[in-house]
Amino acid sequence: MRVKLAAHAGRMDPLWAIWLPCLLAVAVAALFAAVDLVGMVMGSWDTPAPGLPWLRVGAIGQCGLALAAAILLVAGVTHPGWRHGAAVTAWAIIALEVAWFLLTRMLANS
Repeated sequence: MRVKLAAHAGRMDPLWAIWLPCLLAVAVAALFAAVDLVGMVMGSWDTPAPGLPWLRVGAIGQCGLALAAAILLVAGVTHPGWRHGAAVTAWAIIALEVAWFLLTRMLANS
C-alpha cells in the first residue's frame, strides 16, 4: 500500500524536476573538489601546510557526494514515482556539500 500526499495524488513530477537539482549537486561538488585540489597544490609548493590532509579528505568527500547525486539522478529518471523524493534528497546533498566544504576548510586552517 502506497501513501501519497494529497498534493501529489495522481501526478508525476516533470523530468526537469530531477535533472536540475541532481546536475546542480554534481556541479557544486565538482567545483568544491577542484577548489580543494587547487588548495592542495598551492599549499605544497614550498613548505607543506599542516592542513593538507584535510583538503584531500574534503575532495574525496565531495566526490562521494557527487556520486550519490548521480545515483539519485539515475534512480529518479528510471523510476518516475521516486522523482519527488530524489529531488528533495538532491537539494539536501547540495546543503551537505556546502557544509562539508566549510568543515574541511575549517579543519585545514586549524
